[in-house]
Amino acid sequence: DSGSLFYASVQGDMAALVGRLGAVPNADNSPAFGYAINAEYFKEVDPGSEDTDRMGVVIGRDQKQEGTFNFGCRRFDN
Repeated sequence: DSGSLFYASVQGDMAALVGRLGAVPNADNSPAFGYAINAEYFKEVDPGSEDTDRMGVVIGRDQKQEGTFNFGCRRFDN
């Protein structure tokens, strides 16, 4: 689709980051939230408007390695 995604793969406690940010589950795991990073959680940062894009933090795990997950910023074009 449209927009952009910037993310990093890190080692750590994904549940702790989710809790600190107040991210919510991405119930349907929509690829629009995080493209290939399997965005399990999302935290909206800016809901956007007619003139600005929607932005949020995405957090997910697409790797098999224990303790490794991805997080980043997702911008949705209006």
